Parts: sequence; C-alpha cells; structure tokens
Amino acid sequence: KARFVVLDPTRLGWFDGDPLGDWSKAKQTIPVRDLAMDRDDEHGTLVVSEVSTTRCWTFSGDDQDLWLRTFSRVRRAAAQVTATRARNATMNLRVAALTRSVRVLRRDTALEMERRLSHSLGGAMFPRRVGALADALVVVGPTPADVAAVAADGSASPSTVVSPQVLWHHPTKGLDETVLANVPGFAFPSGVQLRRLPRTQSLSAQHAVSFSPLESLEGSSHAHIALVTGQDELLFAAVVITEVLQPGRTDDTVVPRAYVLVSRFPFFSVLLKVLVSMVARERMGGFKGSEEGGHLIGREVVDMLRAFRRLDVPRDQASLSFALPHEPRQVEFSCAPGSEATLMGRETLATLASCCPLPSLERVLSTLLLEGQLVLVADSAGVLTAVALALVPALRPFVWQGAFVPILPQHMRDALSCPVPFVLGVVGALSDEERSELPATAAVLDLTAGGVLVPPREGGADGVLPLPGADELRSALAQCYVPLYTAADSPERARVMAQPISPRPEADDILTALGRYVAHLRDTVVTAATLGGVADITAILDDAAARDAILANVEEGEYRSFVARLLETQHFVQLVAGDADNDDDDRPA
Repeated sequence: KARFVVLDPTRLGWFDGDPLGDWSKAKQTIPVRDLAMDRDDEHGTLVVSEVSTTRCWTFSGDDQDLWLRTFSRVRRAAAQVTATRARNATMNLRVAALTRSVRVLRRDTALEMERRLSHSLGGAMFPRRVGALADALVVVGPTPADVAAVAADGSASPSTVVSPQVLWHHPTKGLDETVLANVPGFAFPSGVQLRRLPRTQSLSAQHAVSFSPLESLEGSSHAHIALVTGQDELLFAAVVITEVLQPGRTDDTVVPRAYVLVSRFPFFSVLLKVLVSMVARERMGGFKGSEEGGHLIGREVVDMLRAFRRLDVPRDQASLSFALPHEPRQVEFSCAPGSEATLMGRETLATLASCCPLPSLERVLSTLLLEGQLVLVADSAGVLTAVALALVPALRPFVWQGAFVPILPQHMRDALSCPVPFVLGVVGALSDEERSELPATAAVLDLTAGGVLVPPREGGADGVLPLPGADELRSALAQCYVPLYTAADSPERARVMAQPISPRPEADDILTALGRYVAHLRDTVVTAATLGGVADITAILDDAAARDAILANVEEGEYRSFVARLLETQHFVQLVAGDADNDDDDRPA
C-alpha cells in the first residue's frame, strides 16, 4: 500500500506504508510532469503511471476521487511554476540588458552627478583630491571712489560704512563669475567700515595701523572662513583682513582690505598662513603695485600665488612642506587620514568646545539631528565661522541637508525668517525686529554670552527634545570636551580667540566621541527597521506603516520620541540610502 504526499508544487513523494508524518523519508520523489492519469472504467479504478518507467499505481473507491482532486490541483500548480520560471528567465535577460544600460548611463552621467554633489555641503566635504590647492586669490574692499568721497567730506562722521567690491583677482580670466559676485558679502558681511584718524604729532594711531603685529591677522577679528556658492560647486573662502592708511590733508582714512583665497579643500590653517605671508609681503613693499598686479597687488604676491597653486594636493596621511617665493618662513602641513569633514573637525572643534558648554552642545546636536533651525551669534567672524564649521563633522555620519551659511551677509539677513531647516551665523547681535521675525521653532546659540542656547518659542517647556542616551555621550566627552570650555572674560578664552582656526590634539577625541554616539543612534534605527521587517528603509518618508514598524522596536520614552522625529528628516534618509550603495562614512570604529 502506497501513500503519496505533495512535497511542493512540482514534486510528489511516495512511501511504502504510512510515513508517520516524516515526509523527509520519502522512498522516492516524482516530478509531476512525469506522471500521467487514466481512468479504467471497466474495473472502476484510477491508474496513475510514471511516463519514464513502467511503474504505476491503482486507486479505487474514495481514494481515486481524492487523488483526482489532488493530482489536478498539483498539475495546475506545476504548470504555473513552469510558466513563472520561464517568465523569470526572460526577466533575467531583460534585467541583464538593463544592467548594462545602467552602467553605460552611470558612465555617461558621472560628471553630471559629481557636479550636483559638489554643489551641496556633502560635496564640499568630499571633493576629489585633484587640481590646485587654491582656485583664486581675490582682493575685496571699498572702491577708490568711495575712499576719496569719505576723505573729501570734512563733515563726515568718524566712520562710514560702504559696500565691498572686488578690486582685483587672479587668475584674471576663467574665474567663476558667481564666486566673484558672492565673495565681497562674505568677506565683509556688515559692509566695509572706513575710519577717519585725526593726525597728531605722535601719529600713534597711524602707527598702530601700519605696524600692527602680523600674528594678529590670524586672530578672530581679522581672519575667518566662509562657504561660497559657485555656479557648479561649493567652495571654501579663507579671508584675512588688513588695514591700509589713505593719507588726507588733515587726517587719514583707515581702509580695510580683505585677501581671500578660494579653494575646494578645507585646509584652513594652510590657506590662512599663506594669506598672512602675502599680506606681509605687501606691507614690506608698502602696498605698491606692478604692471601685472595693478595698483593693488605687487608682483611678489602674484609669484607666491602661482607657486602655491602649482603644489600637489596632499593625499591622506601625506605631509605638505613648502616655502613660497620671497618668503623665508617654511610652511608645514600634515594631511591626516579621513574625509574633509574630519580635517574640518581637527581645526575647529576645540573652538566649539571653548565657546559652547556641554549642555548647550547637547541641545544643538538635538536641533541639528532633527533638522531644526539654529542661529549662531558672535562678535567676531573668526569664532562664528569656526563654530559653525565644527558642527559639520559633529553630525557625522549624517550630512546636513538644509541651508548652511556660517557667516550671513547683511543683504541676506531676510533668510533668518525662512521656515526651513537652516544653520545661519550672524556677526554682532540680532536686532529686536530680527528676533521677533525668527521662526517660532528656531534656537539661538549666543557665543558672546558664554554659549547660552536660547530655545525656540515652540516645542515644549524647553523647546528642544533631549538627546536619547545622553549620559553615555557626557561620559565620553567629560575628559576631552568639558575641560576646554572657558569663561567669556577669561585669559584662556582670549588665547583661543587669538587663533580660532587651528589644529588641536583634543579635537580627535571629541570627533571620536561624537562620531560613535551619532553612529550608534543611526544603527539603533537601522536595527529597529530590520526587526520590524522594513525592507526599504529609504521609503519611510512616504510610508507611515514602515515608520510605525520601526518605532515599535525602539525603546519607549525619550528614544522613541526622538527617533520618531529623526525618521522624518532628509539627512537620515540620505544616509541610509548611501549605506545601501556603500559603507564609506569614515565613522570611528
């Protein structure tokens, strides 16, 4: 007596006797396609035979009706499976052809994709290490006509603010016109202030301008870093501001002038040192021009710029040591491993720690991780831009997707009222009108007042969701971040302000602690998505059910509240989408 079992839609198993439910011990499996079925009307039986052999089975009574139904059902299923396999084979051929087409498309659009990326903050952090160290040198200041008008106006006030203009640039041809249009506002965000100095017998005020120490040019009131949007990419602009005396009949006019090196690479210390060397050379020449440099820039500075632009861009863990023409001082630079975001962190995170206490940092991180709105306020452009740029590596592996303007020019102050995620830096103070027009969800970090965070007007008692698992972050930062904080009026703060953009050994430990915390937060969500059966985590912005499935696997309380908001952010979706393609986020192990 034989017993048959349907193993799958294409195979039957048969047994001698009762298998007692252990279908894995089938005596033989028989493909359905090898079976044929016939009725023997003479004997009133159903005969099932195996086509490839002479073996057959005879069913009588109720067994034949059961077998007939089962066999018919299995034959239909087998036919469907066969048809599906045929369709899959055809589909595989189509997929292979489509894959080849995609490869061609990727190759043809690689430059276009790179162009789009380079126009974002993420592109600024990951430029290709090719090309010149600096794209251009731009000199910005008041026009000669504005200076002459102020000097000739005897009734003018002691200081007058005029609009900055591009006075000179090199190369003279081929430079992005969008960059030239944007540089003046970022070099002098509040305009150029022309000061009149009465002439005395000692000329002490004039000497203070002419013979100010070169070291001060790297200080927070004379040097800063800006982000400049070009036509095709986002660039860094290192700015050093010096002052030139314009003699008059009875008094002199102090004319500020900004030297700006535009670069695709965040080698801030090198750029500032080179600029200081150029300004020193100009001082030694009395700011005399040449036929090539025009009435502003001497030939020596042009030689220095050309030599600097000929240097090879350093690779990871490579050192850069060079001496510029007409400059006895050797410039040393070591390019540590890691992305451009890591390099930015090494030069700016110590300044963030000195100006922003740990409780304020936690609220700032919460605001940025949830794509909120943050306004930074500081008296000096150097501190302001250093702190703003430090927030970029502090968020890694996330990449900020909103508006990011470390130093906001006066003509762009309307952006403070925009209802979109942003990080905006303001030199000086916010007016009462500007504060009233800020979005109700915007937080303000006042770096001048000891790094106090003014919370948003909306969003709960504090306006900022607490960071989940903040105790672990505090413990990790206790030894490397907390000791760096200095009071606003302390001598230690003055030393930081003297050079706000400078590599500090503590920055590596801060970068590691922040990177581990943020990466752990990301991994918590990805793990919850896996447990919740969410296959495509990149679709969570439009899939409420997927978000609910993830949240169901996140610890209740502050973690779940925070993650619920995090899932709605663009930079979280961008991050997990990038992880699906590659795992190159350079986060700490």
